[in-house]
Amino acid sequence: MGAILLFFILMISGVISLASPETAWQLSKGWQFEDAEPSDVVLIYIRVAGVIEVLVGFYVLFTM
Repeated sequence: MGAILLFFILMISGVISLASPETAWQLSKGWQFEDAEPSDVVLIYIRVAGVIEVLVGFYVLFTM
């Protein structure tokens, strides 16, 4: 049961990071700053992290 919950958490986080890295940045760091924008490097990093989260989610689902 815990593996399925972890799978869903990783998939939701990964899909948000892939589909809208600006939203993922706003949810994680952006709320701390006023009138701040993420750099292009940060957005690329968030997308790469999203891919890794989705891959780890599938790994967790199929191995546990």
